[in-house]
Amino acid sequence: MPNSLTKIAQDDLDIIFKDLFKEYYVSLLGYCNSYVKDEFVAKDLVQDSFKTLWEKRKIWCSNSNVKYILFTIVRNKSINYLKHLKIELKYASDYRRDYLNAELNLTAIEYDGSDFLIADELNDCIESAINELPARCKQILELSRKKEMKNREIAEELSISIKTVESQMTKALKYLRNRLKDLAS
Repeated sequence: MPNSLTKIAQDDLDIIFKDLFKEYYVSLLGYCNSYVKDEFVAKDLVQDSFKTLWEKRKIWCSNSNVKYILFTIVRNKSINYLKHLKIELKYASDYRRDYLNAELNLTAIEYDGSDFLIADELNDCIESAINELPARCKQILELSRKKEMKNREIAEELSISIKTVESQMTKALKYLRNRLKDLAS
């Protein structure tokens, strides 16, 4: 690769970009995965980093240290992903806590002895609400709650991303909360 990337023709730029991809993709993937600890996410972030590099080609064409720029882009995207994940996990744990509280309350009602009919009706309503969920939401919720699988395990079993598992869980729990809230009032 030439030392000076200034005044490069578009065809040459395409070739250089492809060469950069071939040369750095694997090492960038390992670098990114060391941050995010998820190969699927790392692949997305590295591909997005190359897209960003291409969009900023006027900047890196005048800079001979493209490798540094590329690794910096990947690092920044990894950090942004982790910051976003931290926020998502905080909200997901809040939803999980609310759901577990509802389960505990249901258990307390079921074993109260005086309100078996109410507990059975509430349990039926919960099961009915779960059955109303879209198939994927229901499947993910049941794997999480009944089989006590972690999001990563669910993602691997269903061959989907962890983000998809998290968003489906959020959707399911929000729906259940709204349905159960109507019963309480």
